[in-house]
Amino acid sequence: NSEAVEHYLDLGTGAILAVAPEEPAPGDASKHAVEPERYLWIEPLGMAGHLAMREACLFDLHDPHAHTALRHALEGRKPLRPSGYELERFPAARQAWLAHERRHLQELALHWLEENGLERAERPIRPR
Repeated sequence: NSEAVEHYLDLGTGAILAVAPEEPAPGDASKHAVEPERYLWIEPLGMAGHLAMREACLFDLHDPHAHTALRHALEGRKPLRPSGYELERFPAARQAWLAHERRHLQELALHWLEENGLERAERPIRPR
């Protein structure tokens, strides 16, 4: 289950670490050198965040058939998987969704960096 995986930003390298539930958190003496302040936990978006993102995307859809199908899927029980199936049926809507998701996640990431007193790197940091 990918929801159970926790993510941390390594402030030393800029890398994102994915940590499975059975693994110790970064900075724990049993896994890394003890430097807990080096690793910043990244709060997961969660089901509500993913659902809100999909619902917000509806406002950008101009295809009435895709809009109706997605709206109905999002109103149903466990809406993320059915809405994903509907996106597969409408390639233009799927592309709009992917662009919307990319913009929204980038905005969330920049806001998270700002909240944590960090700035976006001008170029990607490569691990040594």
